[in-house]
Amino acid sequence: MSSTLSKLTQHASIAANAAETEWRVMHLTEVVALAEEAIERAVADMRGDGCSWAKIGVALGVSKQAAQQRYGRASGDLMVAQRDVADGVGVEQCP
Repeated sequence: MSSTLSKLTQHASIAANAAETEWRVMHLTEVVALAEEAIERAVADMRGDGCSWAKIGVALGVSKQAAQQRYGRASGDLMVAQRDVADGVGVEQCP
């Protein structure tokens, strides 16, 4: 009987650990999503300030091509480029 009780206790402990792990994964996924949104906004702000993709890549720790491929559309890069051309603004005015 004590063997059965021990097995039940062990299974309950494993289930509790699994539930806790699942909860951590769910909440960390939310944190990652919020961080990604914040990064997208920051990249859009950098582009709006005239930063080059090279400078953004350095800030992200990736190549300029990787930065542009990942965040180019999210940052409204086409709009920024069109506005810069219309205003005669250089690309590298980033603070």
